[in-house]
Amino acid sequence: MREGENGELTQPILIEMFRGSEHEGVLNSAQKALLDLDLAQETAESEIAMCLLTLRIQRTNDELEVLKKTVGQDPRDRSKQLMLQAKLQELDQMKRMRREGRFLQS
Repeated sequence: MREGENGELTQPILIEMFRGSEHEGVLNSAQKALLDLDLAQETAESEIAMCLLTLRIQRTNDELEVLKKTVGQDPRDRSKQLMLQAKLQELDQMKRMRREGRFLQS
């Protein structure tokens, strides 16, 4: 994830990250909804960051399910077991960040 000069994820960077992707429309809708709520910029940015982290958690869960199936097909494959372990740690870290209110990795 690209960040601004101070390590923060800025709105222009976020928009550029999703430009042309299948998620561009979702981001545009989220931005409009946040504008309609008339939230302070910091609050809106936190909400967007929380949504992005939640999407990353969902994607990682999906990746874990696929890895679990491949490990189940060949439980002796050490590389797949290591990949599974790394994904589990990544998921745990993201969930901890969400619980602690740390939505962006520095």
